[in-house]
Amino acid sequence: MRKEDYKLRLSITAENRTVDSVFCEVYLPQRVADPPELLFHPTEHQSKELGHPFEFSIYGEIKDSAGKLWTVISADKVYCREFSTTQWGPDLSDALLVGDPFDLTITTISNRHSEGNENVTGSFWLTPSIMLSPVKSLTPLYTGEVTLHKTRNLMFTLFNGLTLTFDHHYRYLNKQNGEMISFPELVAEFEVSSEKADPRSFLAPIDDFLMLTSFAARQACVCLGWESYNASKVTRFFRRSIVIPDIKKQHSFNDTLILPKDFQDFIRIAYNSFIQFDRKDLIRQAVYRAIDGGRQTLESDYLALYSALETLVLSFRLDNGTEHILDGHEWHGFKKDTKAFIKGHPLFSNPKDKDRRRLVYQKLEELNRISFADAFEQFCKRYDIDLGDLWPVVDRKDGVTLGDIRNKLVHGDTFGRARWRALISAREHLKWIVERSMLTILGWRVHDSRAAKDLLSGMTMYNEWQHSRELLSKEG
Repeated sequence: MRKEDYKLRLSITAENRTVDSVFCEVYLPQRVADPPELLFHPTEHQSKELGHPFEFSIYGEIKDSAGKLWTVISADKVYCREFSTTQWGPDLSDALLVGDPFDLTITTISNRHSEGNENVTGSFWLTPSIMLSPVKSLTPLYTGEVTLHKTRNLMFTLFNGLTLTFDHHYRYLNKQNGEMISFPELVAEFEVSSEKADPRSFLAPIDDFLMLTSFAARQACVCLGWESYNASKVTRFFRRSIVIPDIKKQHSFNDTLILPKDFQDFIRIAYNSFIQFDRKDLIRQAVYRAIDGGRQTLESDYLALYSALETLVLSFRLDNGTEHILDGHEWHGFKKDTKAFIKGHPLFSNPKDKDRRRLVYQKLEELNRISFADAFEQFCKRYDIDLGDLWPVVDRKDGVTLGDIRNKLVHGDTFGRARWRALISAREHLKWIVERSMLTILGWRVHDSRAAKDLLSGMTMYNEWQHSRELLSKEG
C-alpha cells in the first residue's frame, strides 16, 4: 500500500452547494504520466449533502501547529470516478469518493520573506521526446567510477520571450522489496521575472512548440504540468485536461521524420512560420491528426490522416477563395432558380413528389462547393508539392485512390483481412503525403526529411503500392 502525500480537510463545491471539512487523502503522480488521485472519506451527513456529484471543485489549507498557513491545495475541475457507501449497521457506514483532478494546484508557503522582485524559476514536466532529450556521454575511470558529461542541452526561445532549456530531472521510487530505483524525466527549465510569474500563461505557446516537435519526431510529446519556486513559495500544477500519449520506449532516431542533425534548424524555421499563420487553429488540427498519439485501429489512423490532409486543403481554400464557385449573392439567385426548375420538372412536379424534391434540395449546397479533387490539385500546385511517386489521392485513372478508400471507410465499409496489407500500404502513402504537405507549408525542405524519395526508396511499402492499389481496386 502506498502512503498518501497529503492528508487534510477541505471544501467540495458541486453546482450551487458547498460541503466543508471533508477528509481527503492526496496521492501525487510517481511518474510524470501517472494520474493524481484524491480519496475523500465524507461522513454520512456530508454524503447526503454532496449527493452524487459528477464534477466539482475543491479547496483546502494545511496549517502548522502554530496556525500558520503551510500548504494550499485546490482544483477547479475534479471528476468523480467512484462514489460508494458501505453500511455496517444502523448508525455506522463508510463512504468513499475517488476523484480525478484535471487542474490540481499545490502551493507550499515558505517562511522566507520575498523581496517582491525576485525571479521565478521552475520547470515544465514533459512526456518523453527523443528530439528534446539532452545528449550525454559516459566516461569510465580507472577507479571503476563513471562520469557523466552533457554534450547538448537544447535551448529555445518562444515568441513571447520565454526561454526553455531542456534537461532530465531524476526521480526516485522505493519498491516494495526495499529497493530504490531512479529514472529520468524530461523537463523544460525556465526563469522569468516576478511580474510574469504565472506559468499558466505559457502553456499555449509551449503546446505549439511541442506540437511541432512531436510532428518532427513522429512521437507525441505534451506538457503535464510544472513546478515553480521563489523565496516565498513553491507551486506545483498537475495538468490532466489533455490526452496523454502512449510512451514508446523503443522509439529511436531512425523513426523520426526530421533527421536529428537538422532538428534545431527545423524547429526554428517551422515555429517562426507557424506563428505567422492567420489560421493557426486549422494548422494545429492538421498536425495533431497527423501525429500518432496511440490510435487503436488501422481504420481510425487512416481517417485521422485523411482528415489532416482535408484540413490543410481547407486552410488553403479559405486563404485563396477556392471554397465556393459562386459568391453569396450569385448563389442565392442561382439556387432559387434551380429549385424552381426542379419543382417544374416532370419527375418532381407531382404533389406526391414532395419528399423526392426535398432530397434533391438537400444536395444543392454541394453544387456550389469546389470539389476536393480540384482544390487539392490547386493546393499542390500552389506549394509545389511533388507527390508523383506516391499513391494518388484523387486521380482515378489507374485504379482506386486514397480518397476512394477514405470514402469507403467513413461509410462503414471494409476491405477484408485479405486486403489488410494493401490498406496498410495505403495508410503509409497517405502519411507521407500529409508529411510532405505539412513540411512544405512550414517552410522546410522535403528532401531533408524521411518523407523524401531517396530515403523511402528502400522501403517495401513505398515500392509495392501499384500492386496494393490493384488489389483494392479489384474489391471495388
